[in-house]
Amino acid sequence: MHITNDGSFDEEIKCRNNQGRQAIRQLNSILWDKAVSKENKHKIYNSIVKSIISYGSEVWPLKERNLKLLEATEMDFWRRAAGKSKLDRVRNERIQNIIGVKHRISEDIKINQLRWYGHVQRMEENRIPKKILNWTPQGKRRET
Repeated sequence: MHITNDGSFDEEIKCRNNQGRQAIRQLNSILWDKAVSKENKHKIYNSIVKSIISYGSEVWPLKERNLKLLEATEMDFWRRAAGKSKLDRVRNERIQNIIGVKHRISEDIKINQLRWYGHVQRMEENRIPKKILNWTPQGKRRET
């Protein structure tokens, strides 16, 4: 996991996103194949692409730009699965309707984060994740 000096996960998110894009490129011939059903494309997405992109996302502090980056990668997958290129100029919402996308990766990540938060809340007080979550720094903030 890549955490920068300022505590952000931007590098980790970019790395996960790039790995997801690599997987999509590897799956390109399968995604464009009309003989592969929508259900199987959904299974491929959930088991391979979404797993790669969202691994460790329970602890990411998500910024809007990171969400857009992840959603762009997700739409790249669905666009290929629908057999549409950017040149076809089909809106994302239309592609989601064609393919039957129920919810976006950003929603899945937020659900996973809430699940992790609940899990940490139920932990015993002496567990490290619980201590970190409940930690309050001492002293005053530094002026920058």
